[in-house]
Amino acid sequence: MVVWNRNSHYIHAILDLVLLLLLQLQHFRSVPAKDRNIRKLVHALLNLLGFVLMLIGIYRMFQVKEDRGANHLTSLHGWMGIITLILMFIMYIVGAIFFNPYLSIRGAVRAAVKPFHVCGGVTVLLLGLLSTFTGFHLYIYF
Repeated sequence: MVVWNRNSHYIHAILDLVLLLLLQLQHFRSVPAKDRNIRKLVHALLNLLGFVLMLIGIYRMFQVKEDRGANHLTSLHGWMGIITLILMFIMYIVGAIFFNPYLSIRGAVRAAVKPFHVCGGVTVLLLGLLSTFTGFHLYIYF
C-alpha cells in the first residue's frame, strides 16, 4: 500500500503539473472554437481536474509521510507544492468569478482583471514546473 501511495504522488504530479497545466494553457490559446464560452469551459474543467489531481497527490504524500513517521513539509519541494496549490485555487476562484460567461461582470472589470489572471496562471505553471523539477531532484539524489 505504501509503494502505491508513493508512486501515486509522482504520477499525480506529472499528470497535473506537466500535462494538464500545459494542455489547458495551449488549449485556451490555440484550439479554434466557434464559441469562446466552450473554450472557457474546457479551460476551467482542465484546471479543475488538475487541481483535484494535485490535491490527491498531496494527500497521498501526506499518507506516506504518516506511514513512515516522517515530518511534513521539510523541503523546498513540499513548500513550493503547497504554495502552487494555494495559488492555483486562488486563480481558479478569480477565473470562475470574473470570467464566467453566465455572470454579468462588466467588460471593463474583466479587462482590468485579465492581466493579473494571465500573470497568475503563468506563475502557477512555472511554480508547478519548478516544484516538479525539485521533486525529481529529491527523488534522484535522496
